[in-house]
Amino acid sequence: MASLTDSMDALTTAAPPFVCGITREMPEKPVELIDCGHLFDQDALRRWRAAGKTRCPECSGALNSRPSSVVASSLRAYRARSRRDAAVERDDVVVAKGRPLGRGSHGVVKKATWRSQPVAVKQVPLDDDEAAVAMQRELKALRALRHPNVVALLGALTDDDEGLLWAILEFAPHGSLHRMLHRSSESDMRACFGDAKALPGLGDAFWGIAVDVCAALAFLHRRSVIHGDVKAANVLLGNGGVAKISDFGLARVVGTAGFTRTSSSHGGTAGYMAPELGEAGALDRDGASADVFAVAVLLAEVLTGDEPFADARNDVAIALRVRDGERPALPKSTPARLREALMRCWDSNSAARPDAKDLLLDVLDLRLDNEASTVQDDGIEVVRVTTTTGCKQLSSVLAEQGLRDVIPIVRENEVDIEAARLMDNDDWQEIGLDERAARNVVASLGTDSIRLKVHAQGELVELTVTTSETVDTLLQRLESEYGCDVERPWLFHNSRALLDGRSLFDQRIRNDVSLELRRRRTPPLGVPFTLFVKYLGTGRTLDLTVESCFTLKALIHLALESMDPPRPVEDDWRFRIKYFGQYLFASETTLERVDVGKEDTLFLEPRMVGGS
Repeated sequence: MASLTDSMDALTTAAPPFVCGITREMPEKPVELIDCGHLFDQDALRRWRAAGKTRCPECSGALNSRPSSVVASSLRAYRARSRRDAAVERDDVVVAKGRPLGRGSHGVVKKATWRSQPVAVKQVPLDDDEAAVAMQRELKALRALRHPNVVALLGALTDDDEGLLWAILEFAPHGSLHRMLHRSSESDMRACFGDAKALPGLGDAFWGIAVDVCAALAFLHRRSVIHGDVKAANVLLGNGGVAKISDFGLARVVGTAGFTRTSSSHGGTAGYMAPELGEAGALDRDGASADVFAVAVLLAEVLTGDEPFADARNDVAIALRVRDGERPALPKSTPARLREALMRCWDSNSAARPDAKDLLLDVLDLRLDNEASTVQDDGIEVVRVTTTTGCKQLSSVLAEQGLRDVIPIVRENEVDIEAARLMDNDDWQEIGLDERAARNVVASLGTDSIRLKVHAQGELVELTVTTSETVDTLLQRLESEYGCDVERPWLFHNSRALLDGRSLFDQRIRNDVSLELRRRRTPPLGVPFTLFVKYLGTGRTLDLTVESCFTLKALIHLALESMDPPRPVEDDWRFRIKYFGQYLFASETTLERVDVGKEDTLFLEPRMVGGS
């Protein structure tokens, strides 16, 4: 097998001169606050303001800002001189003898020296070419993850003599957060944080770790990467106690058509795993939300110093307790706003949890709150979450509509989906919503009975249905009551196919609308078919074999890999597909949902300059 150094160079380790105080990334459009001088990315600061935050996340100062031409010029110069250094050579890496830094089920991590700098080397056996090719693809994706709170992949090489793949990683001098919490001495704690009693507890070290981990997770999710195994053992501590997420599953790569999931083979660690991860395919479907759940468990561990569910007999017992609503213990004096933030992350309904970027904004704001400065040593208490099925359904709908702030009031008043459909603005205001929020909720829920106009085979059918009616039932009614006999029928709303087995309400059909009934063009599930994808950058047409379950993201990945030369799949955001006048982007939408037909021609084009 060819060495990875043929296609993968080592990355420069030079840090950028400026980073945004919210995202911890280099700002694309740098602005500085006039009063305090702190630097932010313009879009990140706009999101901060849109979330209702009124203080500088660094110092609580005013948010009056102005563009910073000096910083912008410095960043342009940094990007211009940033370059890829020479490929990693085996003889340049000197592995230290003695005990390894860590072991996994598929590899070992050792301390080493490279270019006179300490590094960590992860060695993974190369058993077969297929695994090696998958590993090479994953390494190429990980090399783009450059963030101060993500352990950097500096380079890679193959050792053909020993049959090993080497990943050269940034070295974290203070080891893992798990070791610091559970197996460190006071001198270790002082060397890392400057305080022998820094952890556990709610002090500067806690808030530093919380912001670092949440910033890293928000960055990963923006790059469409799910970690899948967030835990204290996978958070490493650098100089000054800076936390860095590590272990992206280099020992075993599991790919999905949507997010690039890099995780351990079991998809998580008991105690940190969200309750839905016991279901098949849940990590692929709800992986980002499961990461948020795990971060909240991690923060509870930093608060208490106790491993989650340490008293459980085995992993099965932990899973049963989590599915029954039990959550890790918290100190009794945990500030109310922090407790509420963690409880939102621990919601049994994955759709009701905040996403990583919203969690980061909450943590930054909480850090500024004087109330959340200390936690008294008054013992801990077990946390539980309980939600009725109807309440879960309503929470999912509200989260889907961007109304997460309403969910706590729904839970407190035990409002279920059926009751919510009967409530008007006054009812919602009576239980605690303001007038604007009440109006938004009523508009998002619609009414229980609606009027549909269905265009079928040149005829117009009008009928009254309930929003709880499923698409299957509606299709049966159209055939039996109105004679609409269509082979493999498919209902469309605004060029979007409605899914069988799901209610109209769940698919946002909540008011009077027009639908179109037509025959499905996409072949049945499990039947491969040919698509032609013409890349407008070169004029070449790709002949691709796909199935109806392929997502648009998987299709774009396949097209990029089929180019000559192949394009990296992490560039999928640079491209879009044009199909019958509509633009389609790399998403979880399936070809069946778009109703792409056999031997159709789609056009792949760059979304911006630099994508071709």
